[in-house]
Amino acid sequence: MKSGSITIFFSMIVTLLLSLFFSMSETIRIVEMNNHSGTITQEALQSAFSEYQRYLWDEYGVLALDAGYGGIAEGTSLVQEKLAEYCWENCNDVEDGEKSGNDFFRLALESCNITEYELLTDNNGEWFRYQGALAAKQQITEDLITQWAKSTQESTGNAVETKEIEQRVEDAKTAMETPKEEESSSQNTPTENMDNAEIPEVIQRDNPLEVFRQIKEEGWLGLVTENGISEKAMSLDGAVSVRKRNEGSRPADIQKTDLTDTLFYQWYLMNTFGRYGNTKGDRGLDYEVEYIINGKQSDRENLESVVEKVLALREGENLITILTTPSMLQQANQVAISLAGVSGNPALIQVVQGAVVAVWALVESILDVRSLLQGKKIPIIKNQSNWTSELYTLGAYLGSGYYAKEVENGISYEQYLNLFLTTLSQEKSGLRPMDLMENQLHRQEDYVEVKMDHMICSMQAQIVCVGNPIFLTFVSDISRNVDWYHYFNTKEIHY
Repeated sequence: MKSGSITIFFSMIVTLLLSLFFSMSETIRIVEMNNHSGTITQEALQSAFSEYQRYLWDEYGVLALDAGYGGIAEGTSLVQEKLAEYCWENCNDVEDGEKSGNDFFRLALESCNITEYELLTDNNGEWFRYQGALAAKQQITEDLITQWAKSTQESTGNAVETKEIEQRVEDAKTAMETPKEEESSSQNTPTENMDNAEIPEVIQRDNPLEVFRQIKEEGWLGLVTENGISEKAMSLDGAVSVRKRNEGSRPADIQKTDLTDTLFYQWYLMNTFGRYGNTKGDRGLDYEVEYIINGKQSDRENLESVVEKVLALREGENLITILTTPSMLQQANQVAISLAGVSGNPALIQVVQGAVVAVWALVESILDVRSLLQGKKIPIIKNQSNWTSELYTLGAYLGSGYYAKEVENGISYEQYLNLFLTTLSQEKSGLRPMDLMENQLHRQEDYVEVKMDHMICSMQAQIVCVGNPIFLTFVSDISRNVDWYHYFNTKEIHY
């Protein structure tokens, strides 16, 4: 049997070399454990955000994480639990409930906290507007959106409210009720316009002042729509735009959208939500863009409000045509003389003429809106060649089958809607669409408790992982002073 020996010096050298080797191995392991803990944190956040609310994405192209996972959310507690679960699985290399691979890092989760988060409704829907603009950018170029915006801006004009028309008609009626003594005192001074004034007999039954009374009785919608009107309605009790909303914990100090993004966002609204003549299937409201503009609970009310706005603009534009066309003004003057009687009072005739012009422009505006709602385009400012109504037979145009003359390069109903969207505040344009989205979610069996102000779109989390020494256990002097390594990782994620 052979024997061997080792010197004390050599033993010390081997011990030092092993200590160096294990120390270096542990140092490398410490660095890699730190990198691995960061990977665990990032993967956990990505896994959590991969569970976005699927219906919002499929229907509206919006990405958000439902903090309640289809139920009632209590802050971010459920999300934090999910995040911790993903961290634990990643720490232990768990797949399908079983460990896989090696356990070289031996990391464990010590704590998981969501430190900051933003909701889709924060800052009046800033994140929603950002995502809407982003979705539009994927479908349309900046040059096209600029041209689209320019064509809409050209539709601006001087709006004339129907109250102003009504006041003109009332003033004319009041003036025409002048005592007969005043009328007889001016009978001997007829105006030149009365000479040879040939007024068609039909004016007696198409009195513009009576036509206006007929318009008021029938109502705007009955005059401009010939197809059926949606009777859908939704309750606004507790709607996103009116209730006290939950708020995220991150301060809204970053502006996510600029002027160009606003144009893209308006394009997104026009192409994602339904409107009169272009509905989007079985939704809570058919005229969704009209709701965004007006915020009323029923399709009928929202359409009526939009029609009034369009009529006001068309009235102003059509007044310009009449007032700048001498032959049309002459017709209005003749009719005013006929209505004012033989008194020839210039002041009286002028008042009545103002009412006649206003009613004539209104009837033409009604024909304009009829055409617009049929998907046709009309001139922004008309001339005699594309004018439709005749003053002497105004009443006939209130019947069905009459439309304003169509032009190829005119303005459309869609462009008027977009014009109204540009006048909305950020609060209304950001939150009212989410009223519609939440209402639609509640119509789905699985999402009756989902709230738009529980939708997380940005989140920051701090995850602390711990690991124990392995190679240092062979270096006794060091291992006594080291129990655990702590790795703090703060990362954020957003859609």
